[in-house]
Amino acid sequence: MSRKFLRFYVVFLLLLSVPPFMFGALGLLYGLRLAPIPFAAGVILIALGLGAIPLSRACPRAAKTIALAVTSACVAAFCVAVVACGQILSKYFDEPAPPDAFVIVLGCGLSPADRTTPSKMLTARLVAAKEYLDGNPGASVVLSGGQGGDELVSEARAMFTWLTERGVAPERLILEDKSTNTDENMRFSLARAREAGLETANAVSVTDGFHEVRAHYFARGAGITPYTKSSSTDFGLTAFFWARELGGVIWQVWLGR
Repeated sequence: MSRKFLRFYVVFLLLLSVPPFMFGALGLLYGLRLAPIPFAAGVILIALGLGAIPLSRACPRAAKTIALAVTSACVAAFCVAVVACGQILSKYFDEPAPPDAFVIVLGCGLSPADRTTPSKMLTARLVAAKEYLDGNPGASVVLSGGQGGDELVSEARAMFTWLTERGVAPERLILEDKSTNTDENMRFSLARAREAGLETANAVSVTDGFHEVRAHYFARGAGITPYTKSSSTDFGLTAFFWARELGGVIWQVWLGR
């Protein structure tokens, strides 16, 4: 392996390790359980980069082969990420929905402080939902979210309390308190809407913009025609969850896992 290529390879991986450490730091700042994963990715990149220096002296051919393979994999991963980001952006912004559409608010956890009120991210979704409900007084809303093992009430119940305290009529709210993931959010919400007498398949998906692609994917699988109503997301949370959502889009939407 030439010194020039070795130098490029080491610097390339050291620079590539910076975003994972940044995402991990943001995750720790916001108390996210997945925060150690990007840290581990950053450590692996540094090890691959610095490890090439002694390996290039002991076994130049093997070092070159490994370096070329890692570099190619990183470039391929970057290209895949760019395409996935484009797909996420395609559903990031609000879409006009038919007048008969009902609303589905997707749960995303309760506040760790009291485990009974919406988390910061879920509160932003509720703000977006209320904005839509205020502009569409005839619309009903399904509040979708079960109760986690560390939560004292279901996410649906916490959302119900938040909205009714801010003037939304209880009769407009339908609780779906069994779901544990996005797929169940959509399937269970449609079932609850049918039980409540709503016959339309049109639904407004209220979630964070980065999550709308997967939300729409599972909505269509459940027989729903989805429309976007994105909530605002704190910058730090956006950076972390965008990285996570890339994996979700590739694994679930592209590969159908």
